[in-house]
Amino acid sequence: SILMGRLIDTKGAFVTMVLATVLIAGGYALAALAPTLLLFSLVQGVLIGFGSAASFIPLVADTSHWFAKRRALAMAICASGNYLGGALWPKLTEVLVRHSDCRPPYLVVAVICLVGMLPACLLLRPRSPVQHGGAAGVAPHSARALGLTPNGLQFWLGIAGIGCCVAMAMPQVHIVAYCVDLGYGTTRGAEMLSIMTICGIASRLASGWIAD
Repeated sequence: SILMGRLIDTKGAFVTMVLATVLIAGGYALAALAPTLLLFSLVQGVLIGFGSAASFIPLVADTSHWFAKRRALAMAICASGNYLGGALWPKLTEVLVRHSDCRPPYLVVAVICLVGMLPACLLLRPRSPVQHGGAAGVAPHSARALGLTPNGLQFWLGIAGIGCCVAMAMPQVHIVAYCVDLGYGTTRGAEMLSIMTICGIASRLASGWIAD
């Protein structure tokens, strides 16, 4: 996320997100064809991981540069995209896995990402006002936020991000397997994951409204 955030700052969201789309779609396609668990893990971690890193936090941050009013709500709407996907993907992949192993669903996801994300990247061609030297209301890089230097602030944001994501990853990653262990099956597990992410959309939008 840090590397992709720097790339958005220097090259803009369009170039970064085209790269992210290629990494994500290519990663899913290669993972479907991976002959070993090691290669599958490397493709999943490096290609899909780097691509996903660009398509969330850095993109949300870039979106914030376009808004002076109701900025938090705008960021919350943008950040709710992964939860909307989290509500839809489990059911789709569960249906696909029911009739095959994990390889066909990975190929389907690769095609959907490529066909769906590339046209959306075209909307990101204009550079944000900040990258054109404008953006009233955006603090200069030399400003000290919360009494911290920019590097100090980024360090503590990194610590907060790790703590937050570790806690959030536990139910998201393990809820389906946990439901299977309890005897409810994968279908109910996928539904639980969808319900959880739908509630996440509501909480993010409410949090953005409160923050504004």
